Amino acid sequence: MDRLYRGQLPDRGMRSVALGLLLPLLTAAGCATPLSHHDGARIHPGVQIVRMPNPPNHYRAWWLDMEMCAGRYSAFDHVTWQLVVSKVFPVVQPDGAIANVGGWTEIDAKRITLATTYSAVEPVVKHEILHILVGKPGHPIPPFGVCAPRYLPVIWFTRKDTVRLK
Repeated sequence: MDRLYRGQLPDRGMRSVALGLLLPLLTAAGCATPLSHHDGARIHPGVQIVRMPNPPNHYRAWWLDMEMCAGRYSAFDHVTWQLVVSKVFPVVQPDGAIANVGGWTEIDAKRITLATTYSAVEPVVKHEILHILVGKPGHPIPPFGVCAPRYLPVIWFTRKDTVRLK
């Protein structure tokens, strides 16, 4: 198979296979499936969070890409970006169970928190951006189902470094 590069989408069949395999991985790395971003789940109080006063410039480009895809718009500069120096961090669910995530969005507060491991992973950041743009809990289709093909293939098809989620 020929190698694909950023901006070059695989054929439809390959995209379907990639989405089927990667959506569970991305969900595990980003926000965990059973957690709604409004159901009372919260970042564990013991997690040390560092505010990112100047998010990387490429976040703005990713934001614009998700706005165009979702057809929803919000001010990038009104979002608070935060980092947790860790591979993942715990989120406490309303029932007390803990899920480890790589990214978490507090929609009402317009706050995105990323584990440093995932802070440069485009699909994870774009997924969390969509939560802000949608402005409500869950993963409604659209825009998640519509926009996912725009960011999920990047996990496998990048020019220089292939991101491997473990």
